[in-house]
Amino acid sequence: MAKISYGRSVKPVAKNNARARRHMRRMLEAIACRKIEEILASELGWEPPARATELCRAENHCRRAVTDRVSKAVETETEYHKQIMAGAAKYPDYRMNSQFTKVCNEAGRQIHAVQKKCRFGNN
Repeated sequence: MAKISYGRSVKPVAKNNARARRHMRRMLEAIACRKIEEILASELGWEPPARATELCRAENHCRRAVTDRVSKAVETETEYHKQIMAGAAKYPDYRMNSQFTKVCNEAGRQIHAVQKKCRFGNN
């Protein structure tokens, strides 16, 4: 009779995909780079470069500057707003391009007058 055991497997399943291989390769490169920096620093009498510890997501969120939602919604002098207004100022000149003008015949019907590009020429 077979013995059934529950719980963790003897051999945990390791992910062997491109992402895991890339992270492992970069981790090994970073470790080698740090070792070289420490050796150079000790030989030249410098201090090894300090590694900045990264804050977790909640700590970053707490350090963020608080802004009032009303003033943020009403304020129009943002960089995004300036980009929109610059694009809107260019729009009439863009629409006056001859590509968008309507060509009509004597009966007032619109003619589709777009010149086809030649496949064999340099046009």
